[in-house]
Amino acid sequence: VVTASSSSLQGLRTAVSGNDGRFRLLALPPGDYEVVARHSGFAPQQFPGVRIWPDRTITLEVTLQPAFEEQVVVTARPPIIDTTDNATGASFDRETFSVLPLSRSPWWGTNAPNLAPGVTSGAWGYPEVRGASVTENRFLVDGIDVTDPYWAAVNTSLPPEFLENMEVKSGGYEPEYSGALGGMVNVVTRSGGNEFHGSAFGFYTGDQFQASRRVPEGSAGARVDFTEREAGFELGGKIVKDKLWYFLGWSPAVRDSRNTTLQAIDYTSTERRRQYLAKLTWQIDPDHRLVASAFGDPTRTYGGLRRNAAGRISDDWEYGGRSFSLDYQGRLGPALSVEATAGRFQSVDKATAISERSPLYRDRTRTAFWARQQDCGDPELLENRNNVWFAVGCEGGTQVSDGDDWIRDQLRASVSWLAASRHELKLGVEYRDVGIEKRSRYPSPFDGALVDEADVVVDPDGVPGAEFSLFPGFWRMGVMRTDSTSSTDEFGLFLQDRWRVTPYLTLNLGLRLDSFEATGMATRESPDQAIEFELDEMVAPRLGFVWDVSRRGRTKLFGSVARFYEAMPLNVNAIMFGNTDWVWHYFDYPSDGSLPTYENLGTYLSSLPQVTDSTVDPDLKPMHTNEYMLGFEFEAARDLAIGANLVYRELGNLVEDLTVDWGETFFVANPGKTYTENPVTGEPLPEPVVFPEAVREYRAMEVTARWQPRSRWQLFGTYVYSRNEGNYEGGVGLHLTPAFEMAPLLKYAEGPLPNDRRHELKVYGAHRFPFGLATGFSGFYVTGAPISKLGLGTWGWTRFVGPRGSAGRTSHLWGLDLHLEYPIRLRKGVTLTLIADVFNVTNEQRTIAVDEYWTWAGADETTDPNECGGPGTGPGTDCPDGNPFWGTPTVFQSPREIRFGTKLSW
Repeated sequence: VVTASSSSLQGLRTAVSGNDGRFRLLALPPGDYEVVARHSGFAPQQFPGVRIWPDRTITLEVTLQPAFEEQVVVTARPPIIDTTDNATGASFDRETFSVLPLSRSPWWGTNAPNLAPGVTSGAWGYPEVRGASVTENRFLVDGIDVTDPYWAAVNTSLPPEFLENMEVKSGGYEPEYSGALGGMVNVVTRSGGNEFHGSAFGFYTGDQFQASRRVPEGSAGARVDFTEREAGFELGGKIVKDKLWYFLGWSPAVRDSRNTTLQAIDYTSTERRRQYLAKLTWQIDPDHRLVASAFGDPTRTYGGLRRNAAGRISDDWEYGGRSFSLDYQGRLGPALSVEATAGRFQSVDKATAISERSPLYRDRTRTAFWARQQDCGDPELLENRNNVWFAVGCEGGTQVSDGDDWIRDQLRASVSWLAASRHELKLGVEYRDVGIEKRSRYPSPFDGALVDEADVVVDPDGVPGAEFSLFPGFWRMGVMRTDSTSSTDEFGLFLQDRWRVTPYLTLNLGLRLDSFEATGMATRESPDQAIEFELDEMVAPRLGFVWDVSRRGRTKLFGSVARFYEAMPLNVNAIMFGNTDWVWHYFDYPSDGSLPTYENLGTYLSSLPQVTDSTVDPDLKPMHTNEYMLGFEFEAARDLAIGANLVYRELGNLVEDLTVDWGETFFVANPGKTYTENPVTGEPLPEPVVFPEAVREYRAMEVTARWQPRSRWQLFGTYVYSRNEGNYEGGVGLHLTPAFEMAPLLKYAEGPLPNDRRHELKVYGAHRFPFGLATGFSGFYVTGAPISKLGLGTWGWTRFVGPRGSAGRTSHLWGLDLHLEYPIRLRKGVTLTLIADVFNVTNEQRTIAVDEYWTWAGADETTDPNECGGPGTGPGTDCPDGNPFWGTPTVFQSPREIRFGTKLSW
């Protein structure tokens, strides 16, 4: 008789071994367990501290000894290696969260996922997994996909106090997970318990606890002052013992930032975030459980100002996610279990410009000529600046987004069957209905006809708002209006089998079939368009093996071959098939040399509509990644596992928007073809247009060391040598990137990609001293990123001047963060804990990114890698279009900062 008990489990779970000695305990909630095996006439064997993770199988080898005295209990230690699973990644439990120095806004911005091997910190601090971009991951909380439906980044933040555990799946994972080309982040929130427990906590940091910030040359002013305050509580307990538990959490946070603009104008922005969690766990009977949870982080930012601006260019924002889920788990017999999850994720995105008296201006003259004419501050502070934003009257905004609403409804069900003691079969079905309503435009609408100074009618109906881009020699009016309803239907079937061929060899066999349909509203020019893939077009096999070489549960040789398909975000629908008006009008400046306005346009040159008449290639194939892995892990010492893993990933069938007529028409296709006629209009092209095939290849060797937290110590370390090369780096905010739109601009585009960092070392861990002090730390070292020479292509697209990544690398980066906490016992069961986190202890402020624009000269393509540009060039030189700031730092590591906190626990 084998019995499992845990504070995470309602009641006890018991199993009886069969004639072959095998036993199984199914569908255990994540948590720490004590397992006891008993047999008449033998001493009980006890396994304390058995950690159960989602999707894991823990194998315990029980050896009973004759009992000479009834009170003798044999204690054994559980294995630290899962000899049945070939997936890779990292796992973090509540204890690890509590002792590591982690960011709290948001909690997965700069911390736990980025500690996993093969994961680097990308745009906005979000994780980039094995060469993929930040928008190619999926994020699950309590079984609900909380990935932003539009931008494809994470859109829900919860504090560590609300979390039970988190798994980062970087590769080789089961076919029940889909939609990601990078990795999966799977989070389980906390539940109640039979004992009432809770805590009240608060954290504070500010500029007085931050070192002086290094400022890039010629950049906007450094932060002058900021404060960040967070308070909250969490509590849980029972409504009915072993039957009905509850958990509640609430954590509001406020960040006030007082900064300066380019012209040293002070401004204040405030972010208010409210994070919450409510959860009920009902054990209907010993075999059936129902869990309901609701969570979210509605956030508002007031005065989010563009620092690279003359005057005040600012917007107020409302964003964040709200979710609820209902999960059922049941056992229908000793070998059969079922699970079903239903839920909704809803996100809002609303922006309001602080003023609409003027359209948005963008000065691209490299000398800020037009911005310096505004009486917004000291004009000398703008000299030699490019891309300066301003508005007439020195106050304006960047956009108006009228309450965009993004919803993902999702259903998932699966059946698990233990067949003949050797097969663990799981069959499942999944459905997601994703929809958005998007209404956005530039600020400052103009009613009435737009007429240039030669009485040419540019637009008889006026514009909903505009952005004026001021270039040397000409200027461009960008007009964008979206009033769109778009949707995506995703359906999936999966089958997986964990086959114990022998007690020491496991085959993980799986197959996933997906269908995908993305649709949008009809535009005025064309009927509905759609991207549609059937089940037989998205076939994703997952094949893996695990061999316990030692036959003692202490080693594993493992490998896998897998394919992962992407579920494209809804920005594809909204841009390509939504009701979007997007056009660029080009003008000569007014003849009197004055600033162009709606009433003073100058001379009209031409118009370039964008994505208003798009089509889809009938031979379009879905985008995917192929992954191949081979690794070995062994228990080198008690509680210490060391492993090594080889990884190869390749991108297949990129889905992008392309153009063969310099932006007059667009179509959705897989690059890698030659076009002799325009796919949109059917007209022959003057000459063939060749789009190269999209390439992204990731190669890596990962070395890991895990010292399990079974004593006062826990320690984890990873070293990764990797190469990420190709001509496609992935989207940052949008799936549709400018990189593949213009075929001539792809010359020299292949090389080391921006997240190609050859060496990366990460170490993190904690130690609790006998007198109560707990210390945690995380440190990293990473080599620099490749640097390119860039220029402007026709109509403002980016081109490469010479091969990608051939101009050197940024500096190596390293850093160390520390966590300190000391508990003070106030009375029995009540503890006050004092907390301090020190980020970037050594105050390294090394260069993360540099200015890569070698020249501001426009060209269709580059034929001379020695094109003039870079330091020593610019206005007043023999190379007036060169950028003298090329290679200068634009982003540095954040300075040393200390955050203080306190927590009252009971």
